[in-house]
Amino acid sequence: MPLPKPPGHDARSPTAPQRPMQVSFPTHSPNKPRKKKPRRCCCSCCLWICVLLLVLILFLCLVGFAVFVYFRPTPPKFKVETLKFKQFSVESRSQQLYLTSNVQLFVEALNKNDRFGFSYDHLSALVFANDVSLGGASFPRFLQPRKNTTVMNFPASVMGSLVDNAEGKEMESKYKAKQLDLNVELRGNLRIIFRRWSSGKLEFQLWCEGVNQHKISMGMEPQCKVKLFGWPFFISA
Repeated sequence: MPLPKPPGHDARSPTAPQRPMQVSFPTHSPNKPRKKKPRRCCCSCCLWICVLLLVLILFLCLVGFAVFVYFRPTPPKFKVETLKFKQFSVESRSQQLYLTSNVQLFVEALNKNDRFGFSYDHLSALVFANDVSLGGASFPRFLQPRKNTTVMNFPASVMGSLVDNAEGKEMESKYKAKQLDLNVELRGNLRIIFRRWSSGKLEFQLWCEGVNQHKISMGMEPQCKVKLFGWPFFISA
């Protein structure tokens, strides 16, 4: 006779023991920080900056062209109008030659512009015969209005200046034959004046070679070079 089963006994067939739940963990390494791609806003900023620069350059070019058309600027022109010798002599003392000279140099400044004038200052002129200085002079500051011609007088002189014997005799011979050619150098500063506006100082230089009193009186103008705004210009002055 089978033994009685204890109370609470389940008559169903026994089940296999349950295995404990296994938790799987990722085997790959943790994610590395991703590289940030260049922002598109930087490219956009560079593009807009380039566009603005191009627009600004174009605007300045248009303004410059409009100003040029409105003013039609013409640089001042200079001309050696007259060259007069009041005195010229070469004296011999103690087997040496001494030069005495007095030259009246007149230089014409012409302003052809009809919208602005010029202001000149620190004007000075030097006169040479070959490499021998015949003196220099200065001219006071003056304002030249538009469409104006002004003549500047530079009285250059030397008294008893020692010269080389060969050069002294050559100059005296050419002076008597009216063939003595002089070189003239004129320096100064100018400003451009438009109503109440004035530019900064601009240095200019005039250099003339072969200036001859007799040739000028015959209407033969010497060849001159003007250096203005840092650029040389060849003119008949």
